[in-house]
Amino acid sequence: MKSIKTKPVVKQIATEFDLTQEKVYDIIASPFELQAIVMKKHFKPEKNQLPMLRIPNFGIFAIPTSHQNYLKERYGFTSDEG
Repeated sequence: MKSIKTKPVVKQIATEFDLTQEKVYDIIASPFELQAIVMKKHFKPEKNQLPMLRIPNFGIFAIPTSHQNYLKERYGFTSDEG
């Protein structure tokens, strides 16, 4: 995330909002950290629990249908169970 293109933008945001650059990077990374926590905690394919996470104004993260079908076959779930 600390590429040549993002450094000036982060510096500008930090200056504009009176934050450190590190704090801005933390803010930028927080949705991805939340996604990782939610997916790790709630992803239980053996119980047919395949979570989806929506981060407002950002995106929806889910397991692709093709992989869901693979996991359902692997763990022996029928289509009416999940």
